[in-house]
Amino acid sequence: MLATDLNRHVKFSAKIINILPDDVKEEEDLEPERWEKELKVEVTSQDYGLIWYWDIDKFEDRLYMLRELIDEENAPSPDEDPLWDPPEENLIGKGYYSLKPLGLLFDNPFDILIISAWGGDSGYLRMNIVPIDEDGQLIDEGPDTHDELVNQLINFRVEIYEARNLPQTHSNNVYCEFHFPGLGIRRTSIFPGFSEQPVFNWKEQFTNVLVDESLSRYMQTNKLAVCLYGTGMAMKVETPRRTLTRPKNKTNEPKAPCAETIMEENAKKRKAGNEIEIKGKNKNDVRGDGDKGRSGNSTQGKRKNGLDLDKTAMTKKSPSDTSKSDANKGDEKRDCIVF
Repeated sequence: MLATDLNRHVKFSAKIINILPDDVKEEEDLEPERWEKELKVEVTSQDYGLIWYWDIDKFEDRLYMLRELIDEENAPSPDEDPLWDPPEENLIGKGYYSLKPLGLLFDNPFDILIISAWGGDSGYLRMNIVPIDEDGQLIDEGPDTHDELVNQLINFRVEIYEARNLPQTHSNNVYCEFHFPGLGIRRTSIFPGFSEQPVFNWKEQFTNVLVDESLSRYMQTNKLAVCLYGTGMAMKVETPRRTLTRPKNKTNEPKAPCAETIMEENAKKRKAGNEIEIKGKNKNDVRGDGDKGRSGNSTQGKRKNGLDLDKTAMTKKSPSDTSKSDANKGDEKRDCIVF
């Protein structure tokens, strides 16, 4: 894989993302089989602990950049890292709040289920829409039917309290957003930092809202879609270094050795030659000592044999020689007496 060649721990996988509807009238509209689908590439970086979702065009562009980096002769600069993006904002999920009680001027505190774009649950959101009078107080009594409210002015307050059990992957800097017909897009304050249980305590009051036939019909049949957004959080490092390691040039052609390699090989050869010369010299010294020992032993043997021969000659003198020696001794004695 190209990412492995660049010494990066990145995993790519194809994901089918559900496009959650904004208008929900019946419970059947919340079935995933009826939602539109979109193909995304999930990019998981083990180096930074981040997850990104790229569309096909972006993935192909990054793939082209990776191939260029591998083919380059020079090392890539840190700003050319195709395998890193800033932590991006993602849709955690959508919840759907019933507006029927508002059409009868009743409040409806409720924990709405947050549906993930991948299907399944992504937590809960506690909210309420409170009908109020001009003084901001709760209305005690409302109309009996929705039609009685047509062409009337109403006041209400949207209250979003908190979310809970949100996924860890995108529970950083969470906020809510919704679009009320005729009132535009509204957004809560951002809960700063990482939290799976962000507390918003957000309230906004709407006054003198005209209930025409379309709004009355919308409150009877539709649910208000509330979106939760969050940012991915780097779990391992706060500031990515974004450094790449260019892969080694894989080729079958032999490479010319560098000067350092040649010097190392020559040093090894000289060392091996010196060791062989020293071993040969040691063998010659051992042989010389043996010859000297043998010659010394032979000389000592000859000397010893000579002494033995002399002793034998002395012991084997004839009696005549003995008498001659005694006569000589007697002459010497006589010479000593006569002056």
